[in-house]
Amino acid sequence: MAGLPLINLSSIFFLPRTEAWVVLGTGLLAATIMTALHAKLGYIRLLGIGHFVWIPMLIWLGFRLDNILEGTLFHGWILTLMTMNTVSLCSILST
Repeated sequence: MAGLPLINLSSIFFLPRTEAWVVLGTGLLAATIMTALHAKLGYIRLLGIGHFVWIPMLIWLGFRLDNILEGTLFHGWILTLMTMNTVSLCSILST
C-alpha cells in the first residue's frame, strides 16, 4: 500500500515531462477528494472513489506510450505506475 503513493509522488523526478505533471495533478486531485470525504464521513469504503480519477489518466498515458523512448528510466516508471494504479483500481472494484 505504501508503494502506490511513492510511485505516484516520484513524478517529481520527471517534472519537465507533461506526463509527470499530469500524474502529479491527478494524485493531488485524488488526495483532495479522499481528504474531503474522510473529513466529512470518516474512514469508510467510499474513500476509494478518489482513485477513479486515475482512469482517464491511465487511458491517456496508454496513448502516450508510443511517444516515450523504450528502455529509459522514464518509460520504466510510466509502466510501473500504470501497472500499480491499475492493480489498485481492480482491487477497489472487487471489494
